[in-house]
Amino acid sequence: MGARPLYILQKRKKKKKAKINSWALGLVSGGLERESRFCPYRKIRRYGVNSTDITISTGIMIGKFFRKPESEQSDRVPPGQYLTKGFPVLTYGQTPQVSIQGWEFRVWGLAQPKTFSWSEFMALPQHDFTADFHCVTRWSKLDVKWTGIKVTDFMTLVEVDPKATHIMEHCYGGYTTNIPLEDFVREENFFAHTLFGEPLPAEHGGPLRLVVPHLYAWKSAKWINGLEFLDREEFGFWERNGYHRRGEPWAEERYSF
Repeated sequence: MGARPLYILQKRKKKKKAKINSWALGLVSGGLERESRFCPYRKIRRYGVNSTDITISTGIMIGKFFRKPESEQSDRVPPGQYLTKGFPVLTYGQTPQVSIQGWEFRVWGLAQPKTFSWSEFMALPQHDFTADFHCVTRWSKLDVKWTGIKVTDFMTLVEVDPKATHIMEHCYGGYTTNIPLEDFVREENFFAHTLFGEPLPAEHGGPLRLVVPHLYAWKSAKWINGLEFLDREEFGFWERNGYHRRGEPWAEERYSF
């Protein structure tokens, strides 16, 4: 999930069901007591939704927008996940609107400082990718098709100090998330600028997001614009607020408590 993923609640409006139910799926499937640290029951009450609404509407959502994986998909869908029929957008805070003309990508910390323009970044080899996408809020989407740049290709342009062990991902809008260097430089990771053949929409992290398929999607930072190389682990936004330091879906590393 990208800059500040998770839940948006809105007052009852025409589209309230999708907003409430995608949030409720995490509550009901994951347990209200676990999620309540970030989305307390009093907030549910403030927006005019009670526990009965959540239970009933989540049942509708599972049938209409989500489904349980088939048995033959068990090797692709981590435990506790539902398959989505769409591609939900879950963002905490405002969606940055970034033009490619003013876009920059910085590298600093325990690495030779460097700034890339959009044209310089796009000059790197382009590849098509198909990857499964797993959100910590308990939905997964299989076979997502992207176009972008391999992390390993980008790293050929970066001089990293041997002392570096971790990275802080920085984004437009102020979002941060941390990732171990060894998780970041895996061959299957990439920077995406195209989704299903179309320019990556802002709500999905455009113009550029990181995609780290083997970790929960909040590590795949939306609107990414920089990497800070560190010699120790420092926590990003959601990690400071109770999310797991790493986020391995198959181990259900959702929370740090």
